[in-house]
Order: sequence, then C-alpha cells, then structure tokens
Amino acid sequence: MANYVKFKRGLIEDFNKLQTKQSDTLYFIYNEDESTAELWLGDRKIAGSSISTLSDLQDTLISEIKDKDLLIYEEGKWINKSIEEIIDKELASICHINRVILNSKDEIYDYLNETNYK
Repeated sequence: MANYVKFKRGLIEDFNKLQTKQSDTLYFIYNEDESTAELWLGDRKIAGSSISTLSDLQDTLISEIKDKDLLIYEEGKWINKSIEEIIDKELASICHINRVILNSKDEIYDYLNETNYK
C-alpha cells in the first residue's frame, strides 16, 4: 500500500477558514504580501514563523550591524560578525594547528635522535 501526501498552497486566511485540515496534506500558506509563510501537515505546523526582524529572535545578540555582516551561531546564540572577523578567527585556528603539528614533528625528531633510532 502506497502512502501519498497531497500538497496545497494558498493564503493563510483561506487555510484558517478550513473546517478540517487533512492529515495527509501539506499546506504551504502565506500572507498576501508573502512576507511570512508556514508549512503545515494537516493541523500540525512543521515550519515557518511570523518573525519579521532579527530583533524578534530571542537568542540573538546584534551589535553595530555593518554591510556584509554574517549571522553566525556561536556559544549558544546568534551574533553578527564581519567576514574579516570570521576569516581571521579561522586563520588563527589553522595557524595554531600548524604550530602543534610542527612542534609534534620536532619533538618526534628530537626523541628519535636522542634514542639513536635509525
């Protein structure tokens, strides 16, 4: 037996007028200006929100927003950072890893020389 899901789309106001939401139907609904949208499976909302600005988010720390800033998740919250800040942080991590590898290589080399391992 095959299980099929129907798909319907339309305005939120029309969706709200439905007496029964079919459990085997995906409803993609939106408001008239299409600024918000939601996805429902039957009478269960599975995606979408009415958030229209970043300040509506609860776990967001926004400061001094500049053009081309990115919103990243760090230490349990969303924060804005410039591309340069992100690249600098990643480069610093890569440099640190390289130093660890080089130090380990030197330590192994020294150990082998000390033990006359050839």
